[in-house]
Amino acid sequence: MIKGIQNMNHCCFVNSSLQMLLKCEHYINQLKNCSSESKLYKEFFNFMNHYTLSTKYLFSADIQECLGFPYGHPNDCFEFLTKFMRVMPHSIPLYRIEFSENVENILESSSDIEIIICIQRVQNNKKIMEEYNLPFQCAGYQLKSFIIHEGNANFGHYVTIIIGSDTVWYCNDKNVEAITRQDAERLSKNCYICCYSMSL
Repeated sequence: MIKGIQNMNHCCFVNSSLQMLLKCEHYINQLKNCSSESKLYKEFFNFMNHYTLSTKYLFSADIQECLGFPYGHPNDCFEFLTKFMRVMPHSIPLYRIEFSENVENILESSSDIEIIICIQRVQNNKKIMEEYNLPFQCAGYQLKSFIIHEGNANFGHYVTIIIGSDTVWYCNDKNVEAITRQDAERLSKNCYICCYSMSL
């Protein structure tokens, strides 16, 4: 079951990133099988435990604080993910590509189990509003989740779409609802960050 995460004043960039990370099964298993004295590592495990046990929505403020993002200030999902991976004992490969590039080029040349790709949508301080053709399957990889950004280059809101085996979830902070695959395909054209997992 997917749980919602409370938006504590402009923290949708944290919430959306965490929703994506929590569905990276191989990565989560790697973290569970290691140990670290990192405050972020401990806070993330505390968050995961609450995610499993909670019947309501959660709060992500402690994780945000660990990475030095000022409370109440909007920020970028990819910057959050980059800082997160630098601190944690394991990481998922992160790529950033130009809007004109294809994610297929990365997927076809990769052997990593999970990959996160950011599609650059800001150019000359303007957001690229054109649709992007995001594959749901490619080179043995399956699209597991993606983040979209609603708004302009300077301000907006992040939402995560999680593609389960039976259900697709639209995660908008504490509000989580099931949507159709057709809805997901439509929303994917506005993708900003996508996560793929190799089919094992």
